[in-house]
Amino acid sequence: MAYLVTFVLILPMAWVVLLSFQSNDNILRDPLNFSHLSWANYSTAMSTLNLMTMYKNTLILAIVSVSVGVVISFMAAYALTRMVFRRPGLQKSLRFYFLAGLAIPVYILLFPVYKLNIELGLYGTYAALILPYIATQLPFNVLLFTGFLTDFPGEIEEAAIIDGAGLFTLSWRVVFPLMRPVIATLLILNIIYVWNEFPFAVTLINNPAMTTISLGVSQFQGFWTVDYGAMMASATLVLLPQLALYGIFAALILPYIATQLPFNVLLFTGFLTDFPGEIEEAAIIDGAGLFTLSWRVVFPLMRPVIATLLILNIIYVWNEFPFAVTLINNPAMTTISLGVSQFQGFWTVDYGAMMASATLVLLPQLALYGIFQRYVVAGMTFGAVKG
Repeated sequence: MAYLVTFVLILPMAWVVLLSFQSNDNILRDPLNFSHLSWANYSTAMSTLNLMTMYKNTLILAIVSVSVGVVISFMAAYALTRMVFRRPGLQKSLRFYFLAGLAIPVYILLFPVYKLNIELGLYGTYAALILPYIATQLPFNVLLFTGFLTDFPGEIEEAAIIDGAGLFTLSWRVVFPLMRPVIATLLILNIIYVWNEFPFAVTLINNPAMTTISLGVSQFQGFWTVDYGAMMASATLVLLPQLALYGIFAALILPYIATQLPFNVLLFTGFLTDFPGEIEEAAIIDGAGLFTLSWRVVFPLMRPVIATLLILNIIYVWNEFPFAVTLINNPAMTTISLGVSQFQGFWTVDYGAMMASATLVLLPQLALYGIFQRYVVAGMTFGAVKG
């Protein structure tokens, strides 16, 4: 099964690499014909893209936004899990506030963020992207930090307090260094997010000298034509630093099997890594086979992880737009995200109707988080961040 999963995950990346050596005619007519491979697409990509500038801009955005995002997220999560609130409902409300951020589709945020940047005079600057990048990272970061801190051994903090540690020492010199698995996970996932992010970049950047990786790759797509070969070649060049990043941090967190290992596998793997072996050994002694062991013994004990994945994946499908707009041509199959986009025309946008429809779209998601937020936090606690 592991080999099958690996093959399925690596196949799309291998396909991109193979297509990068073919001409546009071959890609459109006979993509399986590999008799006319050449480096022409890479020459086009290298001559068209200013790779050094693109890498520099993307690295600046990634380093600043991810560093600040991790610091703010840790402080927020530490306060949520350690502060004693006079009103218990306030703590739940604050947790819900952060979790709800996961439910907001990025395409709904574009216009408000654009207007804010215009009003603040940030449009076309690094800050125009850094601020929304930090904001969009916070919900998931806080969720992951909160899950870890919920089960953090209280004895360690008690011993530090007895030794005279203040709040700063306790949080930053005692707790924070022990959260290396979480920090490493967030660094990788957030850097990859910034590296591949496109909607904010194309909306908030108007200076060619500030072109990011994702904006550079999009240069090969015109209004009427697409240079598929050069696009595949540039996509391959963009993937290389990400693969190197995964390799460098492989010893710090559970490594991905392929370039973009689904979050589900990451969470399940983390849970199963720390799963008590005695339970499985006892089941085997009682005569349990592989099917009984995996599905009747282990699987029912993974309820927190399963609940977390169900909620997060439902929200993902609920908000997904690129695949829907590309692969659906039947109005009867319109999804939520496609429906909201109907208020945006080629030349005009009905912003009021779009915001109203976005609010209606958010309500079921907020209700889902409100009802099941404790399961989400519990699932992250059992997830792939234990060190």
